[in-house]
Amino acid sequence: MPATKSARAFWLGTDQPRSNLAMISCGWFGRLTLYANYLVILFAAILWIKPLSEMLVNKNIADGKDVHLDNKFGHLERLFGSVGILPSDFAKLRIWCLLLSGFLQLVALRPNLQMYLNEALLCWYQRLHASKVPDLEFSRAKVFLHNHFLCLVVLQFLAPPVLLLVFLGLSQLDGNSIEDYQLVCGLLPCSAFLKEVALFLAWWVVFIWAVYTSVTLLLFRRGNLYVS
Repeated sequence: MPATKSARAFWLGTDQPRSNLAMISCGWFGRLTLYANYLVILFAAILWIKPLSEMLVNKNIADGKDVHLDNKFGHLERLFGSVGILPSDFAKLRIWCLLLSGFLQLVALRPNLQMYLNEALLCWYQRLHASKVPDLEFSRAKVFLHNHFLCLVVLQFLAPPVLLLVFLGLSQLDGNSIEDYQLVCGLLPCSAFLKEVALFLAWWVVFIWAVYTSVTLLLFRRGNLYVS
Protein backbone atom coordinates (compact mmCIF):
# COMPACT_ATOMS: atom_id res chain seq x y z
CA MET A 1 0.00 0.00 0.00
CA PRO A 2 1.64 3.31 -1.05
CA ALA A 3 0.11 5.23 1.86
CA THR A 4 1.61 2.87 4.44
CA LYS A 5 5.01 3.17 2.76
CA SER A 6 4.59 6.94 2.89
CA ALA A 7 3.80 6.70 6.61
CA ARG A 8 6.93 4.62 7.21
CA ALA A 9 8.96 7.16 5.25
CA PHE A 10 7.45 9.98 7.32
CA TRP A 11 8.21 8.09 10.53
CA LEU A 12 11.84 7.61 9.60
CA GLY A 13 12.37 10.88 7.75
CA THR A 14 11.16 13.01 10.65
CA ASP A 15 13.17 10.82 13.09
CA GLN A 16 10.18 9.84 15.21
CA PRO A 17 12.08 6.81 16.66
CA ARG A 18 14.72 9.33 17.92
CA SER A 19 17.53 7.20 16.55
CA ASN A 20 19.72 10.24 15.71
CA LEU A 21 21.60 8.24 13.09
CA ALA A 22 23.34 10.40 10.52
CA MET A 23 23.22 7.64 7.89
CA ILE A 24 19.41 7.76 7.72
CA SER A 25 19.05 11.50 8.19
CA CYS A 26 16.66 13.19 5.78
CA GLY A 27 17.86 16.80 5.99
CA TRP A 28 15.84 19.88 6.84
CA PHE A 29 14.29 20.29 3.38
CA GLY A 30 13.24 16.66 3.24
CA ARG A 31 11.67 16.85 6.68
CA LEU A 32 9.87 20.05 5.76
CA THR A 33 8.55 18.39 2.61
CA LEU A 34 7.34 15.33 4.51
CA TYR A 35 5.58 17.44 7.16
CA ALA A 36 3.98 19.72 4.55
CA ASN A 37 2.89 16.76 2.43
CA TYR A 38 1.13 15.01 5.30
CA LEU A 39 -0.50 18.14 6.73
CA VAL A 40 -1.81 19.36 3.37
CA ILE A 41 -3.22 15.91 2.52
CA LEU A 42 -4.94 15.73 5.90
CA PHE A 43 -6.30 19.29 5.56
CA ALA A 44 -7.52 18.68 2.01
CA ALA A 45 -9.34 15.53 3.10
CA ILE A 46 -11.01 17.23 6.08
CA LEU A 47 -12.24 20.16 3.96
CA TRP A 48 -14.73 17.85 2.25
CA ILE A 49 -16.24 16.43 5.43
CA LYS A 50 -19.42 18.38 5.83
CA PRO A 51 -19.76 18.85 9.61
CA LEU A 52 -16.24 20.31 9.74
CA SER A 53 -16.32 22.19 6.45
CA GLU A 54 -19.50 24.06 7.38
CA MET A 55 -17.58 25.87 10.13
CA LEU A 56 -15.48 27.62 7.49
CA VAL A 57 -18.37 28.80 5.30
CA ASN A 58 -20.28 32.03 5.90
CA LYS A 59 -23.85 30.99 5.22
CA ASN A 60 -25.34 34.36 6.11
CA ILE A 61 -23.55 36.08 3.25
CA ALA A 62 -24.72 33.39 0.90
CA ASP A 63 -28.32 33.78 2.03
CA GLY A 64 -28.17 37.57 2.09
CA LYS A 65 -29.76 37.80 5.54
CA ASP A 66 -29.09 36.97 9.16
CA VAL A 67 -30.12 33.71 10.70
CA HIS A 68 -32.03 33.90 14.00
CA LEU A 69 -32.30 30.77 16.10
CA ASP A 70 -34.14 30.49 19.38
CA ASN A 71 -32.88 27.19 20.78
CA LYS A 72 -30.15 26.93 23.37
CA PHE A 73 -27.53 26.18 20.73
CA GLY A 74 -28.56 29.10 18.56
CA HIS A 75 -25.60 31.31 19.42
CA LEU A 76 -23.16 28.61 18.38
CA GLU A 77 -24.92 28.00 15.10
CA ARG A 78 -25.07 31.73 14.43
CA LEU A 79 -21.36 31.94 15.14
CA PHE A 80 -20.51 29.13 12.71
CA GLY A 81 -22.82 30.63 10.12
CA SER A 82 -21.52 34.18 10.43
CA VAL A 83 -17.76 33.63 10.16
CA GLY A 84 -15.74 32.14 7.36
CA ILE A 85 -15.53 32.62 3.61
CA LEU A 86 -18.01 32.64 0.77
CA PRO A 87 -19.22 29.24 -0.49
CA SER A 88 -17.79 29.97 -3.95
CA ASP A 89 -14.40 30.85 -2.46
CA PHE A 90 -14.55 27.77 -0.25
CA ALA A 91 -15.13 25.55 -3.29
CA LYS A 92 -12.07 27.08 -4.94
CA LEU A 93 -10.08 26.56 -1.74
CA ARG A 94 -10.88 22.86 -1.72
CA ILE A 95 -9.79 22.50 -5.34
CA TRP A 96 -6.55 24.41 -4.73
CA CYS A 97 -5.82 22.22 -1.69
CA LEU A 98 -6.30 19.10 -3.80
CA LEU A 99 -3.95 20.52 -6.42
CA LEU A 100 -1.38 21.44 -3.78
CA SER A 101 -1.55 17.98 -2.21
CA GLY A 102 -0.89 16.34 -5.58
CA PHE A 103 2.04 18.66 -6.23
CA LEU A 104 3.54 18.03 -2.78
CA GLN A 105 3.25 14.27 -3.23
CA LEU A 106 5.37 14.61 -6.36
CA VAL A 107 7.87 16.81 -4.52
CA ALA A 108 8.00 14.29 -1.65
CA LEU A 109 8.85 11.46 -4.05
CA ARG A 110 12.59 11.78 -3.50
CA PRO A 111 12.56 11.83 0.35
CA ASN A 112 10.03 8.99 0.35
CA LEU A 113 12.27 6.85 -1.83
CA GLN A 114 15.31 7.79 0.20
CA MET A 115 13.60 6.73 3.42
CA TYR A 116 12.45 3.51 1.76
CA LEU A 117 16.09 2.66 1.05
CA ASN A 118 17.20 3.91 4.46
CA GLU A 119 14.72 1.53 6.09
CA ALA A 120 16.80 -1.40 4.85
CA LEU A 121 19.94 0.37 6.04
CA LEU A 122 18.41 0.82 9.49
CA CYS A 123 17.50 -2.87 9.57
CA TRP A 124 21.10 -3.79 8.75
CA TYR A 125 22.37 -1.47 11.51
CA GLN A 126 19.96 -2.89 14.09
CA ARG A 127 20.85 -6.49 13.24
CA LEU A 128 24.53 -5.64 13.37
CA HIS A 129 24.39 -4.26 16.92
CA ALA A 130 21.49 -6.31 18.33
CA SER A 131 23.63 -9.14 19.67
CA LYS A 132 27.18 -10.43 19.89
CA VAL A 133 26.45 -12.73 16.94
CA PRO A 134 24.74 -10.45 14.39
CA ASP A 135 22.22 -11.96 12.01
CA LEU A 136 23.35 -10.40 8.76
CA GLU A 137 21.62 -12.81 6.39
CA PHE A 138 18.24 -11.25 7.06
CA SER A 139 19.73 -7.78 6.65
CA ARG A 140 21.33 -8.67 3.32
CA ALA A 141 18.04 -10.12 2.11
CA LYS A 142 16.13 -7.00 3.15
CA VAL A 143 18.62 -4.67 1.47
CA PHE A 144 18.45 -6.80 -1.69
CA LEU A 145 14.63 -6.78 -1.74
CA HIS A 146 14.41 -3.03 -1.17
CA ASN A 147 16.74 -2.41 -4.09
CA HIS A 148 15.07 -5.06 -6.25
CA PHE A 149 11.57 -3.58 -5.85
CA LEU A 150 12.68 0.04 -6.11
CA CYS A 151 11.06 0.60 -9.52
CA LEU A 152 7.79 -0.87 -8.27
CA VAL A 153 7.86 1.44 -5.25
CA VAL A 154 8.46 4.43 -7.54
CA LEU A 155 5.32 3.53 -9.47
CA GLN A 156 3.37 3.11 -6.23
CA PHE A 157 4.41 6.57 -5.05
CA LEU A 158 3.69 8.13 -8.46
CA ALA A 159 0.28 6.56 -9.07
CA PRO A 160 -1.78 8.45 -6.40
CA PRO A 161 -0.64 12.00 -7.28
CA VAL A 162 -0.94 11.32 -11.01
CA LEU A 163 -4.47 9.95 -10.58
CA LEU A 164 -5.31 12.90 -8.36
CA LEU A 165 -4.10 15.45 -10.90
CA VAL A 166 -5.81 13.65 -13.80
CA PHE A 167 -9.17 13.46 -12.00
CA LEU A 168 -8.83 17.05 -10.85
CA GLY A 169 -8.04 18.19 -14.39
CA LEU A 170 -11.07 16.34 -15.77
CA SER A 171 -13.30 17.97 -13.18
CA GLN A 172 -12.21 21.45 -14.28
CA LEU A 173 -13.03 21.05 -17.99
CA ASP A 174 -15.73 23.49 -19.00
CA GLY A 175 -18.45 22.83 -21.56
CA ASN A 176 -16.63 24.48 -24.45
CA SER A 177 -13.48 22.50 -23.81
CA ILE A 178 -15.40 19.23 -23.67
CA GLU A 179 -17.20 19.93 -26.94
CA ASP A 180 -13.84 20.29 -28.70
CA TYR A 181 -13.17 16.59 -28.10
CA GLN A 182 -15.96 14.99 -30.07
CA LEU A 183 -14.28 11.58 -30.07
CA VAL A 184 -14.13 11.49 -26.28
CA CYS A 185 -17.68 12.77 -25.97
CA GLY A 186 -18.80 10.01 -28.31
CA LEU A 187 -17.38 7.40 -25.96
CA LEU A 188 -18.03 8.99 -22.55
CA PRO A 189 -20.99 10.97 -21.19
CA CYS A 190 -19.61 14.52 -21.21
CA SER A 191 -21.79 16.17 -18.60
CA ALA A 192 -21.70 17.94 -15.27
CA PHE A 193 -22.20 14.58 -13.60
CA LEU A 194 -18.94 13.30 -15.08
CA LYS A 195 -17.11 16.37 -13.74
CA GLU A 196 -18.55 15.83 -10.27
CA VAL A 197 -17.55 12.17 -10.35
CA ALA A 198 -14.02 13.12 -11.36
CA LEU A 199 -13.83 15.67 -8.53
CA PHE A 200 -15.11 13.08 -6.05
CA LEU A 201 -12.52 10.54 -7.21
CA ALA A 202 -9.77 13.16 -6.80
CA TRP A 203 -10.88 13.76 -3.22
CA TRP A 204 -11.26 10.01 -2.62
CA VAL A 205 -7.60 9.43 -3.53
CA VAL A 206 -6.56 12.07 -0.98
CA PHE A 207 -8.98 10.77 1.65
CA ILE A 208 -7.81 7.15 1.40
CA TRP A 209 -4.18 8.31 1.50
CA ALA A 210 -4.84 10.44 4.60
CA VAL A 211 -6.72 7.66 6.43
CA TYR A 212 -4.12 4.95 5.79
CA THR A 213 -1.22 7.27 6.60
CA SER A 214 -2.81 8.52 9.83
CA VAL A 215 -3.75 5.03 11.03
CA THR A 216 -0.26 3.71 10.28
CA LEU A 217 1.37 6.62 12.12
CA LEU A 218 -0.96 6.03 15.08
CA LEU A 219 0.05 2.36 15.21
CA PHE A 220 3.70 3.39 15.10
CA ARG A 221 3.13 5.87 17.92
CA ARG A 222 1.35 3.29 20.08
CA GLY A 223 4.08 0.70 19.49
CA ASN A 224 1.92 -1.77 17.55
CA LEU A 225 4.17 -1.31 14.52
CA TYR A 226 7.87 -0.68 14.33
CA VAL A 227 10.47 -0.32 11.61
CA SER A 228 12.86 -3.24 11.43
